Amino acid sequence: EEEKQDPFYSKIMARVVVKRAAAHSWLSHFDEAEKDFNRALKEYAKIYSEDELRYIESDMKKIMTRKESNLAKKKGDTYYSQGDFSAAMKEYQEALKIDPTNEYALGNIGLIHLKRIDYE
Repeated sequence: EEEKQDPFYSKIMARVVVKRAAAHSWLSHFDEAEKDFNRALKEYAKIYSEDELRYIESDMKKIMTRKESNLAKKKGDTYYSQGDFSAAMKEYQEALKIDPTNEYALGNIGLIHLKRIDYE
């Protein structure tokens, strides 16, 4: 309990929470990442500079965008596994509209072109 009052402890915990949020996002555990980023913004906001708070908020938006994009990608994966490449392609393209940096959706579009022997 005494540690929680220590400013050094709070600074360490603030950094840990943000790093854990980043780790969750890399593992595609978007809900956990969002919880940790929200915790950082609520419990440790006074520790961060204005710029750091903006970066955290920006990262959180990117993670939520990736989460939404991955939902479309997962629908595409279902269609792909059923052999419905047209429907899968539409979902992967939707995923890319939401998040143009979604490398998994882009890679799966490439796989569909290979399966179709469509190299144009």
